[in-house]
Amino acid sequence: MRKALPCILIAILLVSLSTAATLTPAWIPGDTNRDDRISGEELASAICSYMLGEPEALRIEDLRDAAYVYAYWNGEPRTSTDHFNRTVKVYKPVKKIVSLAPSNTEILFALGLGDKVVGVTIFCNYPPEAEGKEKVGGMTTVDVEKVISLNPDLVLGVNLNPEETVDKLDDFFPVFVTDHRKIKRIEDIFGSIERIGYIAGDEKNATALVVEMMAKMDEIMEKVNDEEKVNVTYIVWYYPVWVAGGGNFQNDVLEKAGGKNIFDDLEGWKQVDLEELIERNPDVIIVGVGHGAAGRQPYDFIMNDEQLKGINARKNGRVYPVDADIMSRPGPRIVEALEEVAEYLHPE
Repeated sequence: MRKALPCILIAILLVSLSTAATLTPAWIPGDTNRDDRISGEELASAICSYMLGEPEALRIEDLRDAAYVYAYWNGEPRTSTDHFNRTVKVYKPVKKIVSLAPSNTEILFALGLGDKVVGVTIFCNYPPEAEGKEKVGGMTTVDVEKVISLNPDLVLGVNLNPEETVDKLDDFFPVFVTDHRKIKRIEDIFGSIERIGYIAGDEKNATALVVEMMAKMDEIMEKVNDEEKVNVTYIVWYYPVWVAGGGNFQNDVLEKAGGKNIFDDLEGWKQVDLEELIERNPDVIIVGVGHGAAGRQPYDFIMNDEQLKGINARKNGRVYPVDADIMSRPGPRIVEALEEVAEYLHPE
């Protein structure tokens, strides 16, 4: 009996509704020789032990997880490399996730995994359902004990989370980290969505979402492809002025929307003085609004500062506010940002 695995028994285990109460193990339940793989013989043996009521038998929820890994993951852990070149392994189906950044939270909900999200940061405000989730602190002030108490199967982090926080959580759970600094184009966001979908166990929906986003991006780019490039800048702060330079995905949004970023010779996010902004004289200014306590202050500054009244964008009424969240978060709504910016650059 230990050498055969009846399909009906696997099915019973897979539909079991029991829930785990212990921290995520660093091996597949039932993997007795710890070789990162559960064989049919190991699973059959574990099932028999449970049915015979042996003291060392796995719990029913662990048997269910083992059967799932054997049936759907070819008996091996789900393995992926994150942006910090860390090999992350998930040893059982993901049922509970903690997100340590708004971008991760938006991706999870877009993939239909919102019901699995058990914890988010205080900055995770979209979709609205995210605000009803347990809070685990801010991105740089993660409450490690709170995360541990939620007992997730997977933690999704970002480079803004302190290294010591990631290290502590990694002692208990798989922690998959995305480095926003490595996301330089919209296509890189697609890759992040696919990686998160895979490690969370839903690569099918991740692929479908990326295909949908790519189609929308291509449609927008095709509309502006033959239009003359418009000199533009994206401003995120006003005192001092901070702009998007080259080498980040905000610059990619400006370019794909039919613009020419006047600060693309600067790398990353840069502080510029008003004299330089006036000298470069953008025809369109996109201003991020709604970010934190700033509200519309950056937009109001650009619209009302006397020194900027001679800039083409001001003179021609082409200063536009854009939700900073959709422009700053490398997630599913980046295509919305692209569409909005394209409409401002090429209203015709």
